[in-house]
Amino acid sequence: MQLITYADIHAFSETAEPFLARHEAENNLMLGLLDAGREDPAASADWEMAAVLDGGTPVLAALRTPPYNLIVAGKEVPDAALALLCGRYGGFPLPGVIGPAETAKRFADVYSRAEKVSWKVTMAETVYRLEKAADVPQPGKLRPADEKDLYFIAYWLRAFREDCFHAPAALDFEEAEGRVKDGQVYLYEVEGVPVCLAASSRRMPHGRSVGPVYTPPIYRRKGYATAAAAALGRVILGQGYRYAALFADAANPASNRAYRKAGFVPVDEVAEAGFIREG
Repeated sequence: MQLITYADIHAFSETAEPFLARHEAENNLMLGLLDAGREDPAASADWEMAAVLDGGTPVLAALRTPPYNLIVAGKEVPDAALALLCGRYGGFPLPGVIGPAETAKRFADVYSRAEKVSWKVTMAETVYRLEKAADVPQPGKLRPADEKDLYFIAYWLRAFREDCFHAPAALDFEEAEGRVKDGQVYLYEVEGVPVCLAASSRRMPHGRSVGPVYTPPIYRRKGYATAAAAALGRVILGQGYRYAALFADAANPASNRAYRKAGFVPVDEVAEAGFIREG
C-alpha cells in the first residue's frame, strides 16, 4: 500500500476521478472542487492532494483547500490506508475532516490518537441524488436571478449560512454578484414576489450540485422550497446532466422532507468532524 501526494491538480485528477466516479453523486464535493480547480490553476496552487493506492488501485483519496477541513473519499477503507494518510498530517494541526460518515469518523479517531487531540462530529449530512423531479405543486415559477436582485441576494446567502452553521457569517456582495453573473442563482417567485432562492454550483462529470436552497422565515411552511428544488432539478436535467445532487443537514427534518418530496433520493451519509486542542 502506497501514499502518493500530488502538487499538480491534473495528475491528481487522473488518479482520483475514476475512483470518485464510482459514486459520483456521493463524491460531488471533491469532484466539483477538482473541476473548479482545473479551470483556475492559480487557485489550486496550494491545495493538498493525496491518494492511497493498493496494488496500483486507489482505495482512499484526500483533498484539502487550506484553511478548510480535509476532504476524504472512499468506502470500506483499509486501516493501513487511513494510517498512511494520518502520517501525512503528522504534526500538522488539521482543523477537521469531512467525508463518508464511517470513513471520516475512522480517520478522526486515528488522527486524534496520533496527535493527542480530541474530536467530535460537528455536522451530519445526507447526500441526495435526483434523476427525475417529482410532480409537486408549483404555486409560482423559477427564474434566473439578475442584476436587479443583487440588493437582497447577498443577505439571503448570508442568512442561509447562519441557519446552516448556527454561527455569524460574512455579508459577501462580490460572491453574490459573481454567482448571479455565472448563472448559478435562481429565484422562485409567487405573484412576482421572490419567496425562495435556489442555486446550483459544483459540476461533476454527469451531474450538477444544488445549493443553497433558502426560504426566508416569513415564507416558510408553504411548500416553496420543495417547488423550487424540483424546478431547479428539472432545469439541471434539461441542461443535459444525468442527475442533480445536494447535501442536507441531517438535523433539519424540514429541509430533508422538502428535498425528498421534490424527488431527491438519499444515497449516502456524510460526517464533518472537528479536532479539539486543549489550551
